Amino acid sequence: LWRASTARKLSITAAFKCGSPDAQVFWSRFDSPGFSQAKSVALKTVPDGQMRTYTVDLNSSEEYRGVITGLRLDPEPNGAPGDTVRVKSIGY
Repeated sequence: LWRASTARKLSITAAFKCGSPDAQVFWSRFDSPGFSQAKSVALKTVPDGQMRTYTVDLNSSEEYRGVITGLRLDPEPNGAPGDTVRVKSIGY
């Protein structure tokens, strides 16, 4: 659990090797459990398998507020055999 006001940006260090650069970060709130499209932000990646650090401005969404209870990272909209994501770290 954490307050959205104390963690406005998410840092993801990962290597994406997949067919699309379109990743998405979702969150769940205490007052609105579960993940939904409304509680998400898009993330553009470079899907070449190289380790990079991405910064996600969660505060850019009006739905990122209150007490956050969980995160979800969808590395691309349509996974395929052979697609991979190596995550080194996720933090604020």
